[in-house]
Amino acid sequence: MSLPLIFKHGNPGCPCCGQRLIGDGDDGDDDYEDGTSVCACYPFDDHANNVVFDGLHLASTYPSYATGKLDNATKHTGTQHHEHPHHYCFTPSFGDGLRIWFWFKVVTAPPTTTNWQGVVTKGRLTSYPTFTGEWGIFWKTTPTSGPSLAFIHSSSTVTTGVLHTSTIVTGNWYFIHWDINTATAVSTASIWNAETDTKLDIDPAVLAGTLTADPAESMRVGNNTDGDILGANSGEFLIDNLGFTHGASSAGFLYKLGDGIACPESGG
Repeated sequence: MSLPLIFKHGNPGCPCCGQRLIGDGDDGDDDYEDGTSVCACYPFDDHANNVVFDGLHLASTYPSYATGKLDNATKHTGTQHHEHPHHYCFTPSFGDGLRIWFWFKVVTAPPTTTNWQGVVTKGRLTSYPTFTGEWGIFWKTTPTSGPSLAFIHSSSTVTTGVLHTSTIVTGNWYFIHWDINTATAVSTASIWNAETDTKLDIDPAVLAGTLTADPAESMRVGNNTDGDILGANSGEFLIDNLGFTHGASSAGFLYKLGDGIACPESGG
């Protein structure tokens, strides 16, 4: 079933602004009683709160914030990370899949000896491609191809499905949009380099089988619990305006010619 996408008047870039999420937020009740709103947004201006409504706020460890793409961003140098326990908002096994978007900048890349570091994840990566959980975006500075982002999902028939790019340039802001679409059975990662206003082409992947639902896995920002915290080994990263929705979302519109569409300043 395709759920309708709700927009707030005057701020159309973030779906379901001012609407409640599926279930009762943090009380563990994930029923349909709150209608059709299906997203959360984290601007990371000086906190890790969801600004869509008063719920799904992230628990932070040694939080730090710095100048981002849209106001401030969460800063990661090997100790800072955020997380929230399992919720339907963060799982592609619900509805028509999951769309995730955020701004990303590598200020200083870790050395090539570093393990896989967690960017935004609901799963763990021990060694490529040994993955446990639902999905995850991971970073590694590889010795052969340089900086690398891996987009990983798992399903009933595919232990590890991977989209991969090695064209991330240190010092540039990138807009990242990942569409794990169970209605079309296709996983598509769209990445724009805002410095050059160019889109990086990544071949989509077919989603085979039923996507994994793993209530034991938290959604994490900046942490791979089977690898490294983002920024470990003298690295530094920035993540800005992280959003989630089960409804359709336009990657190009959210990128908005490199300026970006901010998370709503309502609720939260």
